[in-house]
Amino acid sequence: MRTMPTNISIDFKKDWCEKLIDEMKACGVEVDEHADCNKMCRSFYNTVRRMVTKKARTVLKSKEFSCPVELEPGLNFLINKIITGEDINPHLSKHILKSDYSDKMLNDWDVFHFHLGTNIQKNGFVNKGDEILFARVTDDVVYFINIYRHGDWYKKDIIEILHNNWPNAISRFRMRGAVDIQFIPTESETKTLRDNNYSTCIKTDDGTVYAPLGLGSVCSGESTIANIFAIQALRYMEYLQNAVISEVTKADGAFFSLKRPLDFHLQFKDGKTYCFESTNGILAMLADADATLQALHVIFNN
Repeated sequence: MRTMPTNISIDFKKDWCEKLIDEMKACGVEVDEHADCNKMCRSFYNTVRRMVTKKARTVLKSKEFSCPVELEPGLNFLINKIITGEDINPHLSKHILKSDYSDKMLNDWDVFHFHLGTNIQKNGFVNKGDEILFARVTDDVVYFINIYRHGDWYKKDIIEILHNNWPNAISRFRMRGAVDIQFIPTESETKTLRDNNYSTCIKTDDGTVYAPLGLGSVCSGESTIANIFAIQALRYMEYLQNAVISEVTKADGAFFSLKRPLDFHLQFKDGKTYCFESTNGILAMLADADATLQALHVIFNN
């Protein structure tokens, strides 16, 4: 078994997290630069989870959808942005720029809330009102559920409307074979559960049972989905680092004439992942961008 070559500096997880910090800061996201790499990675994907990528989408309205006349200009302003693929993040909460913020309704039910103002304020977000649009966003469609008021985050009819209008769009969360659930929370109980980072199954009026459409939150309050992506990304960084160490170990003699210490860092360009050895100025491509790296391009490079 070959021993680890001496005089090597390599920490791909650190390189990855520095990249995440730069990307978030460039977009105005508040970042705790002193957080450890695990926390930083979770914060990044938690931020990505709360944003909507710039892409043209179809708008579908539920049968129950009704918009007050005074909100129609703001609604049409948003619809035009959606169908033309413009940035609709300014219609979300300004808290999306806080990396430690978690949207509990989004985590739980995969439902965004959009403000229907018509003026972009100095902070880059539209002016707010008491009434907001609840909608589910997929890669191709924005499902307009209805207009609600602030604080209506726990209403069961949000799920009922999704189920009654677009059951196929949420069918993968249906718990097939389940005939009942023991605990059906009230709105106040749903609030208490979310405040403590718990999620429950949902039973609709016709008896259909769904798992949480957003897969819920972890104990810290962060999105479960965001945490899964963070774990995958860090494991991928570890995999790449081990691959480099393995190659250097196997070919240590080939590096005899190079200046020491060997100092390896990750670089990202054009959707590809590179390894740069800075002491000798050597650049090598490691791999095409893995799925775990795509969030960098999905959100921040549009």
